[in-house]
Amino acid sequence: MRTRIIIAILLLITTTKAPTWAEIKELPFMLNPKHTSELVANVLSQMQERLPGNGWDGPEARDIISLIFAQESKWRELYQVVKGGKPGTAHGLGQLEPATVRSILTRTAHKRIPDYRYQIVIAISRISGVGLADLKRMETEENETFLQFHLMSNIALNIALARVKLRNILKPFPKRSQYDTQDQYIIGLGEFWNQWYNANDEHGTPREFLESARYWIRKGGQLNAGS
Repeated sequence: MRTRIIIAILLLITTTKAPTWAEIKELPFMLNPKHTSELVANVLSQMQERLPGNGWDGPEARDIISLIFAQESKWRELYQVVKGGKPGTAHGLGQLEPATVRSILTRTAHKRIPDYRYQIVIAISRISGVGLADLKRMETEENETFLQFHLMSNIALNIALARVKLRNILKPFPKRSQYDTQDQYIIGLGEFWNQWYNANDEHGTPREFLESARYWIRKGGQLNAGS
């Protein structure tokens, strides 16, 4: 069964014609938005339990991961589609680049915790169910098909990697208490995303981030930092 799944995803990677940007924006969410909120909460709470330091979990952390995925992939697209309908290099619901994943797995460091990177890798392995040998293979194998398969098929892996990516920035998330309205708060999260996650502007603007968030909320997605 596992072999059949791998073959199906490999065929998707190599043969699927990418939809146009206009078609993507009109498609509905594939996953139930309420369930996506629960998935993010579950993964981040496990990261808080397993990793040193505070702040792995929290209302704003849950919100920004949920909304980044809503904007980047609509919690649906398994590989990047850039404007014009051309396939990009990022994969998974978090739309992570291979170089980004390798950097997370090999370069994450903390000046006061010598084995910090090892603790990160162990936590990602246990939370996602991906073995340490497979994570090592993702780090070192030049052929990216194996890495792409895991990004496309493992939601917990995407969430954990995206959270480490944001943690490595060492910048605090916008707080709900800083804003008068929910929309202002979401735009604040969108500006953070646009600066630190969406480096090349290929996946939109803070205003488009707000539009994606509103749709996700209407369909049942739940913010954690209040309305």
